Amino acid sequence: MINKIYLEEYVKVALSLQGTEVDKQRLASIVQQFALLTSMTNSFIDEPLSAELESAAIYRL
Repeated sequence: MINKIYLEEYVKVALSLQGTEVDKQRLASIVQQFALLTSMTNSFIDEPLSAELESAAIYRL
């Protein structure tokens, strides 16, 4: 699992790249949401995919 300090730094960098500033309370809320999403994806991210599954389409401009 990704630790909270890493998530907080990730969120800070992402916000700064967008030129967005948030207060500490809002930052904590955003980090909490990222932690929730991370924990949800951990349940299926390592599941092996069947060879019979169809590949996703590739779109190119």
